[in-house]
Amino acid sequence: MREISLSKIIGKWPTLELLNDLTCRMRKFSFIMRKCFNFFLVISTFSVHMVAQDVVSNYYGIFSDNPNILARLPIDDARGHVYIWEGTLSGLITDPYEGEGCLAFRSTGKGWWGFGIHDDSAVSLTHFNSGYLIFSVKTSAKDEFSIHVYGANKTEAKITFVQNGGPQNFKRDGTWHKIVIPVSDLVAQGLDLSSVSIPFAAIGGSISNIAFDDIFFSIDNKGPTNPVVHPQPDPEPEKPSAASMLNMKFRLTMSSGLLNIGSPLVVKRLIISDVTGKIFYQASPNQKSYTVNLMNWPKGLYLVKAFTEDNRQFTDKLIIR
Repeated sequence: MREISLSKIIGKWPTLELLNDLTCRMRKFSFIMRKCFNFFLVISTFSVHMVAQDVVSNYYGIFSDNPNILARLPIDDARGHVYIWEGTLSGLITDPYEGEGCLAFRSTGKGWWGFGIHDDSAVSLTHFNSGYLIFSVKTSAKDEFSIHVYGANKTEAKITFVQNGGPQNFKRDGTWHKIVIPVSDLVAQGLDLSSVSIPFAAIGGSISNIAFDDIFFSIDNKGPTNPVVHPQPDPEPEKPSAASMLNMKFRLTMSSGLLNIGSPLVVKRLIISDVTGKIFYQASPNQKSYTVNLMNWPKGLYLVKAFTEDNRQFTDKLIIR
C-alpha cells in the first residue's frame, strides 16, 4: 500500500507557536460560551419567575397627593412616567383639585392628542375588579375625548366623554368634577387587570384646555378622606339658551302714569313711537328694567321697541287711555 505523508495533506507540519495560538483561541471561545450560557440561563429563569406584583391595598394612587392613599405609583421617571405622546400636548397653568399640582394641557394642533401615565412594573390591579376608577377632570372645551386603561395581553378599555358632555352629567364649565367609573365596566370591555402598564391615559382630536387630578383606584365608590382638596369656587349659573331667551316675555306694565319696562336681557336702546312712526321717546337704559313717565302724553296707541345687548329686538303695543 502506498504511504501518504500527513504533511502533504495539511501542507506543512504545525509549529509549536501555531499550536499555542490555537490553544489560546479555544480557551477564549470556551470562556465566552460559558458566559453566554450563564446569561441566557439567568434571563430564562427571570422570565419564568417574573409575575406582576399584586396591589392589595384598599386604594391605589395613580396621580394623587392624598396622604390617606399609602400605596401609589411613584411618578419618578424611574418606574412611573407621564408621557405626552408625539408632542401632541403642551402644558397649562391652572389651579389643581388637590395637592400641589395637576396634569393640565392643551393640544398643539397635530390633529389628535394623547398622554399616558406609564408603569414600568405593570402591577396587577385585579384586587379592584369590583372596585372603581376615580378621577377629577375639568375643561371648558366642548370637544370629545376619552379615558383609556391598558392591561395585559394588549387589552384596553375606554370611557368616552361625548362632545359637550360626558358620563355622570359631566359639565364643561371649567370647574373640577369627580368621575367615578365602576371597574367592572372596564373589565366588561375585555380589560385584563393582571398586568396594567398604563393605568390612565387620555386621547382626543383637539382641545383648548383640559386638566386631570386625584386619579386613583378604590374598593369603594368614594375613596378615602382627602385633607388636601382645595376649596372649589361655585360654578357660574348657566346662561339661558337663545331659544329660551326668545320664549321670555318683554313686559310692559302701567301704574299711576308710569310705564315699567321689563326685559330678559339688558336693554341698550329704547324707542317709543306712535303708529305713524313719530318718535316720542328714546333712551339708552343699559339695564333690564326701566321706568318712563307718561303722565302728560296724549291718548292713543304707541309702539315700544327695546334693543338688547345682543342685538335682539322686542316690540310691544302700549295704549294710553
